[in-house]
Amino acid sequence: MVKEVGAGLSAKTMLKLRDAGVTIVDVAGKGGTDFGKIENHRRDGGHDDYSYLNGFGGSAVQCLLDARAAGLVGPGADPGFTVLSSGGVRHPLDIMVSLALGARAVGVAGTFLKVALNEGADAMTSVLETWSTRVGEMMALLGATSPAAMEYTDVLIGGQSRDFADVRGIDRAALARRSQEDR
Repeated sequence: MVKEVGAGLSAKTMLKLRDAGVTIVDVAGKGGTDFGKIENHRRDGGHDDYSYLNGFGGSAVQCLLDARAAGLVGPGADPGFTVLSSGGVRHPLDIMVSLALGARAVGVAGTFLKVALNEGADAMTSVLETWSTRVGEMMALLGATSPAAMEYTDVLIGGQSRDFADVRGIDRAALARRSQEDR
């Protein structure tokens, strides 16, 4: 397994990894751990500064859109190559978006770590139960009977991800009407 460290994996990189024999990748998009900031905290400052890289990279959504355009996720994708998603997951809706864009699983770190460290194990258990319930509720609202079925729900892409999709030639309209397709 290869996991990015907060700047996201492009489809080009994922294809190279797959061709090299890697079977699982985690796109780990920006929005979670920011290693530019971490490196700055380790340094004395001055001319050895990485602050210009704060926030650098692609979001998990952008990485998954790129992977979909390259045929790495979605219908017809190689079942022997698995794409996971993490980076900037703040609430259950972020999980749903990643699943809808083709991630097979979604990792959550910082959001849960803050609860565990600041509020303890009981609070963390409660948060996990709540998130699990919310994901199930959203799947029911969307008519998805499993996480994998999220790939057939409609997705509207906006903001920076819309701009990303447009310049990459990704058909946002097709994503927005997937539920109308015959399966």
